[in-house]
Amino acid sequence: LFAILNRFYLLKLFQTKSVICGIVGFLLILSGSAIFLVRSKFDSFYVLYYPIIGFGISLCIISLLKVEYLIKNSWIDKIIHALSKISYSLYLNNLLVIFLVQHFVAVSPIFKLFISTIGIIFISVLTYHTVELRFIRYREKFYPNLNFLASKA
Repeated sequence: LFAILNRFYLLKLFQTKSVICGIVGFLLILSGSAIFLVRSKFDSFYVLYYPIIGFGISLCIISLLKVEYLIKNSWIDKIIHALSKISYSLYLNNLLVIFLVQHFVAVSPIFKLFISTIGIIFISVLTYHTVELRFIRYREKFYPNLNFLASKA
C-alpha cells in the first residue's frame, strides 16, 4: 500500500511545473557544460555556454523554491541563503576566475570546470567578507534608513 501511495505521490510531483522547470534547468546546465568541455567542436557557440549554464542554474533554484517542503530548514535552504549573500561577489568574480583557469591551469577540461567552480565560490566568499561586509557596515552606520534595501550580514 505504501509503495502504491508513494508511486502516486511521485507521479503527481513529476507532473508539476516546478519539477519540469528543474529538469529543464538541469539539462541546460549539462548542455552548457558539454559546450564548455568540447569547445573546439562548437567554435561559434562557445560563447553561449556561460549564459546557458546561468539560465539553467536559475531554473533549478526557481524549481527548488517552488517545492517548499524540500527547502524548509534543510541544507538546500542553507546553500541558497549562502549563495544569495555572496551573489554580487559571484557576479563580479566569475569571469575573472574562469579566464585565469582557462589560460593558466593545464588539466583536462572537466577538472578546469571543477577548479573554476571551487575557485569562483572561494574568491567570492573572500570578496564578500573583505569588501562587501565593510560597505554594508558603513551603510548601516552612516545611512541607517537604507537598511531595508539589503539583508543583515
